[in-house]
Amino acid sequence: MEFHNKFKGLRLLDEDHHEQEEQCDNSSAKQVNFSTYSPPFMFEGLPTEIIISVAENLKDIPTLENLIRSSPVHYNVYRNYQRQILISIFRASTDSEMLYEAKAVYLASLIPYQTPDRKDSIKSFIEKYQVEREEPTNLLSLDKEALHSISKNIVLILNPSPTKPMSKNEKRRITKAFYQIELFHELFHPYVEEYSFYPMDLPTIIPVCNQFLFFFSIFPDWEVAEMECIEIWLNGRCRRFIAQCSKHIAKSKPSNQNNPWARKLYNHREFDGDCDYMLFHGLSTFHTLNKAITVDDLLRLLPKGPRWNRFGMSFTLAVARYERNLRITQEGRGDYTLRNDEEGPNYAWDRFSYRVCHELTNTE
Repeated sequence: MEFHNKFKGLRLLDEDHHEQEEQCDNSSAKQVNFSTYSPPFMFEGLPTEIIISVAENLKDIPTLENLIRSSPVHYNVYRNYQRQILISIFRASTDSEMLYEAKAVYLASLIPYQTPDRKDSIKSFIEKYQVEREEPTNLLSLDKEALHSISKNIVLILNPSPTKPMSKNEKRRITKAFYQIELFHELFHPYVEEYSFYPMDLPTIIPVCNQFLFFFSIFPDWEVAEMECIEIWLNGRCRRFIAQCSKHIAKSKPSNQNNPWARKLYNHREFDGDCDYMLFHGLSTFHTLNKAITVDDLLRLLPKGPRWNRFGMSFTLAVARYERNLRITQEGRGDYTLRNDEEGPNYAWDRFSYRVCHELTNTE
């Protein structure tokens, strides 16, 4: 819509410019030559083939979304040629390794929730994912629904610090960590719904946490460390986001003040729970909440029925980190640290870890 408004504004400015020129010419007793007059450029009037070609050559999915929202004509062209357009953009803008991670998130979302064999299905899925995750993704093998889902869950890298532009290696590692966290949400979100309102005991906690740890065990140590960086960063962003909104709850509509989320957001003691809840609803929810302009928008966008997680990603990552450090100590390798590119491939992540700490320190 913003693209549409800007485009419309340019057209209006162009029309005003032509009117001013015509008035100036009339006042000077000059005759307007209508044979050489060019009307404002109308992108909607182009042939369908040209609109398709323009869409296929856009740099990324957000740019495509701006285009299809700018005009019903563009939307109809996209709807009729969606698969063709998405495949072209993915090939040009997305690494094949990232496409597999995005496809895995989509396939995980298809696993039925309330079925007796869901735990076995998750285990089989993770084992298959572990074996096939290094294979390139064939876009032609994906159907229209899969491509649409991937495009809606595309990861947008937000530069945490304006000090230096991110390297290609850095963006790739951050993107992968985002997708792996989203995959965790898709696989284990039902457990949050099932156990959130009941007292937790060890017989209940241990089997579920073992499944969580099984998921993290398939990744090398440095990939788990990358997910930890993203999780810390997201928690910080959510905490500040909630703090900003809670200041305005009392000034919002009376109906909002009775909203259970409004009461929870206003209570600063609930911050940690709110952050875990937002993370466990997936990164797509986080991106949606970022679009909220007012408190009314926020409360409208928040998912219904807040649920709280007692043993979510933060706890599981802490356990995984403890087990990793214990294993490294037993092996006599000393403390685990990410090394730079002169000794290994992790210099980019060293920089991002520093940026995360720097941002949280200077904005809390």
